[in-house]
Amino acid sequence: MKRTALTVAILVFLSAFVVIIAILPEARATTLYVGGGGPGNYTTIQSAIDAAVPGNTIFVYNGTYNENLVVDRTLSLVGENRDSTLINGGGFGDTIHVTADWVNLTGFFVWNGGMNGWDAGIELDQVHDCSILDNNFIVNDFDGIFLRSSSNNTIANNIVIFNVDIGIYLLSSHNNTIIDNNVSSNGFNIALDSSNGNIIANNSASDSDSGIGLFYSDWNTVTGNDAFDNTNHGINLEYSHNNRVDDNRASNHWYDDIRVYYSNGNILSNNTVSKSRVGILVRESAKTTVTGNAASSNGYGIRSRDSTYGTFADNVMIETGFHIEGSGWLERWNTHSIDTSNTVNGRPVHYWKNVNGGTIPLDAGQVILANCTGVTVEGQNLSNGTTGIILGLSSGNTIINNTLSSNNMEGILLESSGNNTVSQNTVYGSGVGVNIRYTGENIITNNTVSLNGKGISLGGPGRNMVDNNTISRNRIGLHLHWSNGNVITNNSIRSNSRRGISLIGFRNSIIRNSIFSNRLGVYVSSSLPPNNTIHHNDFVDNEEAADDATMDNQWDDGYPSGGNYWSDYTGVDLFSGPNQDQPGSDGIGD
Repeated sequence: MKRTALTVAILVFLSAFVVIIAILPEARATTLYVGGGGPGNYTTIQSAIDAAVPGNTIFVYNGTYNENLVVDRTLSLVGENRDSTLINGGGFGDTIHVTADWVNLTGFFVWNGGMNGWDAGIELDQVHDCSILDNNFIVNDFDGIFLRSSSNNTIANNIVIFNVDIGIYLLSSHNNTIIDNNVSSNGFNIALDSSNGNIIANNSASDSDSGIGLFYSDWNTVTGNDAFDNTNHGINLEYSHNNRVDDNRASNHWYDDIRVYYSNGNILSNNTVSKSRVGILVRESAKTTVTGNAASSNGYGIRSRDSTYGTFADNVMIETGFHIEGSGWLERWNTHSIDTSNTVNGRPVHYWKNVNGGTIPLDAGQVILANCTGVTVEGQNLSNGTTGIILGLSSGNTIINNTLSSNNMEGILLESSGNNTVSQNTVYGSGVGVNIRYTGENIITNNTVSLNGKGISLGGPGRNMVDNNTISRNRIGLHLHWSNGNVITNNSIRSNSRRGISLIGFRNSIIRNSIFSNRLGVYVSSSLPPNNTIHHNDFVDNEEAADDATMDNQWDDGYPSGGNYWSDYTGVDLFSGPNQDQPGSDGIGD
């Protein structure tokens, strides 16, 4: 419906253009011809331009014209065929430089513009009400189409490909319409810089660094576009406010389908995003409205990172979900509006903020607690999303007896949240099974954590208790990254494909764990000062039992308590005593 309305609008605009040309005081209904075999035809396009008066039409027959054109008067340039009426700029300057208003260009193959400064296939330089329709802008050494301080122009139905820098670039240009163009395989496809009030509609933007980018540009409308297979972003807003991004389709990007960065008051609605690392990213932005979008098969469906006062409603997420990160700032967690009209795999997102007590209903597709205390999350099956359960700045909560499987990022995430209990959960097949970061003093006990990238990950202050868990068949079973003072005890850590325990930190206690059949049982990386205590663990049938890069940790509790059991120990036990020099065995290898 929106695509049809915009097409009608552009036809109305072109009709108005013809009427205005007809009534210009100096306009003459005259057509000049370039090329061809008729008498009086001009041999160059520039000579015809120089001979024209405002309102003339210049018709150019098929051929190759090696020229750099300057269009300094109101006229229409019409090529016989967009594929065979070629203007070659010779690799220097603009192929076409327009300095007059109400210029119409249609039916040309424009190529080989220069590579210096702002060179382009065509540059509109401080002009208004021009129309660039049905042309090819291909293989220019800088930009394909460049608008500099130009307004109320229409760029429609052009093919803009293989330009080295930017396909279509607007600089300080306002209220233009960029519609129905095929813009692909450029350095960057469509970019707006300090340009306001433009309409970017129904374009195809693919196979470049990014599809559509707005930089320091406000009050624009980006609608009905297809952005796919770009390296970084599909649609990207940076330092750009109060824009509308709706009814677009974006997929297959290395980073984000739609990204909002340091940009406030934008509305993102009814977009379809898929198969990228992030479907919609709102980062360090305020008052963003995200409604009615469909996200599928993204790592993160909708990700709010260090942002505030977002409104999220009626978003449908399949095999993906929400993710909130707040870096310890309360307003980045508890100022959003996220209601149960948002769904993950057909079930509602339960976002609770500033709640004391209560139990999450059993129908959840995802659970997010922000600044909550005493809440119980129990008996949920939260699978095939981004992260099943997220706690931000929440304490004293209980996460018990849930099943969390095949989530793209984490099964359970606790960020800046202490004194919580995570117990009797089954977590498997996710990027990280249980992720505790920027926080400490949680109890993680009696969980089964398997087949994840990392089973249990601790990062930040520490002093967590990890007790009686079964941690198996992960890439890394237990990962401590600059996390200190944790107690790791009585866990079964087995058959992890890279490491059973990977440790960077100090004053951690790793005691009475069963560590067996891992590729590497325990790896301790460099940390200052280490002072970790690692004893009374059973190291059985690991390909390599342990690797201590520091050699400053305590692997023995002193005599007669002893150290660890090593199944690959090949020594003897003939002596006893603190120095193992007294006759008689004592169960401690000599």
